[in-house]
Amino acid sequence: MPPDSVQVSDSANELVLVSPHWRLRVDAGAQLDPYELVHLPSGRVVADESYCYQLTVTGAGRSGFHGGPLGCRRVRPLDWAVEHHEDSGATLSLLGQLDFGARGPTGLRLEHRITLAASGVVVEQISLLNHAGQDRLELSGVRFGFRKTLFDRGRSAWRPGCDRAELIPVPLRRYRAQDVDHRLAGYRARDLYPSEWPGRDSLPGRGAEAWLWAEDDGGFLVAKYNQEHAEFGLADGEHVTARRPAGAAAALQLDQLHSDRNLCLRHGGAGQRDGFPEHAGELGPGQRLRFGTSTIAVYDGDWQAGYARYKDLLRDKGHVIPAGYDPQVHWNELYRLGWRCGSNAPLPELPELFAEAARAQAAGARTFYFDPGWDLFEGSSVWDRERLGPVEEFIGRLRDEYGLALALHLMIHTKSAAEDPAIYRRRPDGEIDLWTDSTPYRGGFVCPAAPAWQRQKTERLLALAQAGTSFFMFDFVTYRPCWSAGHGHTVPLTREEHAEGIMTVVRAVKTRFPGLTIEAHDRIGGGLPLYYQHGPASAHDELWGFEYMWDPYTDLLSGRALSLYEYNLAYDIPLYLHINSGHDSPAMLAFWWYASCCRHLGIGGLAEDDEQWPRLVAAMRRYRALQPWFARGRFVGLDPVTHLHVLDADGGAVLTAFNLTASDVRRSVRLNVAELGVRGAPEVLGAPARVVDGALTVDLELPPLSPLVVEINTAQP
Repeated sequence: MPPDSVQVSDSANELVLVSPHWRLRVDAGAQLDPYELVHLPSGRVVADESYCYQLTVTGAGRSGFHGGPLGCRRVRPLDWAVEHHEDSGATLSLLGQLDFGARGPTGLRLEHRITLAASGVVVEQISLLNHAGQDRLELSGVRFGFRKTLFDRGRSAWRPGCDRAELIPVPLRRYRAQDVDHRLAGYRARDLYPSEWPGRDSLPGRGAEAWLWAEDDGGFLVAKYNQEHAEFGLADGEHVTARRPAGAAAALQLDQLHSDRNLCLRHGGAGQRDGFPEHAGELGPGQRLRFGTSTIAVYDGDWQAGYARYKDLLRDKGHVIPAGYDPQVHWNELYRLGWRCGSNAPLPELPELFAEAARAQAAGARTFYFDPGWDLFEGSSVWDRERLGPVEEFIGRLRDEYGLALALHLMIHTKSAAEDPAIYRRRPDGEIDLWTDSTPYRGGFVCPAAPAWQRQKTERLLALAQAGTSFFMFDFVTYRPCWSAGHGHTVPLTREEHAEGIMTVVRAVKTRFPGLTIEAHDRIGGGLPLYYQHGPASAHDELWGFEYMWDPYTDLLSGRALSLYEYNLAYDIPLYLHINSGHDSPAMLAFWWYASCCRHLGIGGLAEDDEQWPRLVAAMRRYRALQPWFARGRFVGLDPVTHLHVLDADGGAVLTAFNLTASDVRRSVRLNVAELGVRGAPEVLGAPARVVDGALTVDLELPPLSPLVVEINTAQP
């Protein structure tokens, strides 16, 4: 077989596709069943059991099928075709009819496309087609996926390596911000046994952007990707009766309590999770429901190598550092001046604001970040001219007297319910959805999908941008349903429509002012895939650093902020975070951790007479000299407490190491000189080092709860 070809054989109702990387076997006899997927170079078995086509339908209309709920019994093969690509890969297209029994609908078809790509990955995509009749169907329990046997009950034996393997979510393991703790960073095969009792959750019980099946010295990655609709990758354990020979009838409706079943890992394909994807709940006559792609890739190494493989996939799709990215350090006035939300305390006036600007300049910041308190009321996005003077004069004074630019915090919802009635969300009774959940937040929830809100917000932000604002943060974007029939959206409003409404404004601003930096929070207030709505033509430049802004030192010691390390293993999209420097340690442990993990850094919370002040100034002086490595460098994760930042184009690297323990740490780090981008012999500042056989060994000594910053050829131009 030529090294770049894909061979196809068809015999005894079985299809076999073989490429230099993969072997795929598909039963096309009595039932459609892609039951085997093996990576040939490594011998890794990705699937070896019947494919899961699980779906329940209920009639949703007055004509056609109106019974149910009924579950899919099998998929009957209808047709197949192979398309060979110019790059020497090939796609197998399988067409089948879902069988719901004699009383079920007969017009629901499934299209399953599996590509063995020349690059060595497998890409699958599934679509449902309601191709005939008048049936309008509600869909539930959608779960399609490959199955890999972990424990063979008949032989009473683990499959090789499966007892030691681990299922790991990507791009965040245990923590997602401060309020989400999944308790485990990964799951052993024993954790994946389904619960035998109704109402008891089984692990892992969550969706992720991707999953690793991490075996000895490597494994495989299964990554979900969908920019049309928010969707998550699913992986779980399942009891499955062993597959029967090709041509024999096999029921996929599984009795949970039989004890003769194998434990299988179910992964890839598509499925519903927490109401996502939102378009997958109903299928009308003639409609097609297309799920996102699932990409399967094998990797060598530990789980961090699997995360790096995911980053490679995202880079290929354009999720990279923006061209010309050069973030400036922010000074957040909120940490000293306060928010004053929900109180009668006075808002900040010019003298205290410019006193903070002077501190920002003295600390080495380059941008004054104005958190809530600059507009007429929070969410208005109208500069408070009466209190603060014209925004142009404020920006000019920051620039001329303090060398600072202006960055603004934006609130999407508003603390007023007295603006244009067309911008607000409506309850089912038609009244404005008031923001009265807690005393500080009285006002109105806006509907981002409402054209009136989009026009108003865009006009107000364009005015601020025209005046010279350099940065916008889009915050307070939490989703709530809107029941207005006059906004042009689905009733009630979907989460995807909510997110798209916000991004409509972001794109409009970025189109007019491409040099303005925009950070966009998760548009539903927590839970979207981090790549969603980002891309080569994206409007936003940055994502938020998971709210580790209030007590960053505690967040680090608790382990929550280690999620920033995981993010950087999997993502190049810059994170923005400002931290309260008043909560840091004398060793500036938090400062250097967040500097290492967030490409765009903000600080604040100190004054010149604070004991910590000179330490912050010294840290900032060194940070600014090294900022190109931290902001634009290639992030290399050696381990969770040892990071490398490499400037490939300019050369040199910065090594950051952290001791989070109560004892001294002494260890050595071995680096490949060729991968450091250095020109000439390595010149190391900050730790003893030596070069032996093309490897640079750096000896690290860290006192308890301290950071270490080591420079490697950073003085070169």
